[in-house]
Amino acid sequence: MDYRVKMKSLDKIFEKILSARLQDLYNDLYLLDIMCEIGILTGLHDHMGILADRPEPNDFFVSSYHNIHDKECVSPDGFMMQKRVEVLEFIKYVRNKKIQSYCEVGIGKGGLFILMTALLMRYNKSFRLSVAVEPKDTDLDFIGNYCELDYFCTSEEVCEDEKFDLCFIDGEHTYDWIKRDWKGVGLKSKIAAFHDIKHQALPGVMEGWKEIFRDLPSFEIVHSPFDVMGIGIAINREPV
Repeated sequence: MDYRVKMKSLDKIFEKILSARLQDLYNDLYLLDIMCEIGILTGLHDHMGILADRPEPNDFFVSSYHNIHDKECVSPDGFMMQKRVEVLEFIKYVRNKKIQSYCEVGIGKGGLFILMTALLMRYNKSFRLSVAVEPKDTDLDFIGNYCELDYFCTSEEVCEDEKFDLCFIDGEHTYDWIKRDWKGVGLKSKIAAFHDIKHQALPGVMEGWKEIFRDLPSFEIVHSPFDVMGIGIAINREPV
């Protein structure tokens, strides 16, 4: 299937996830196909190795995924800015955690946000809240028809008394903003995920992540033949 030709709008993909059989949402290949349908944005990652034909294996991926790459999913109309196999392992980690609230910093074109919100709604019937920080011009209002939806321009605007079960931080890729996003959202989340923790061209992210995971239970999901991307996950036993 040529997903570059058959791109659907985000709201249609959102509805597709909501109406899918639950058993399909626990199928790795189905999830990879959904992400391919959302599409990887052309030009943003091709210089960072996301299109490489020979991904290196690591401990987080079984052998059947060693040949998974995102070349066939790239589209000028793509909505995702992450690597599929890394997101897959992130989903597999959080899907049985009884997530009721999700916050994402750095929405970009909205692909990951709609994917995670729809999946979390299906994995947990008690899911109630999805928060978009730095939404830019992305139209996500349709999500409000299915769960509580809120927007903030920066993580520092998020209500002090608001806590989250899960957050994904992928906003401004500087040391200063990593620490500010951590303080504004990460510390308030039971599970805090960070993107681009292995990106050599983003030393601020790498340094900020190293400081954060030093004092917390954490692990990394990395699957790239180059020093790029990666998802770091820190667990706050007692969110502030």
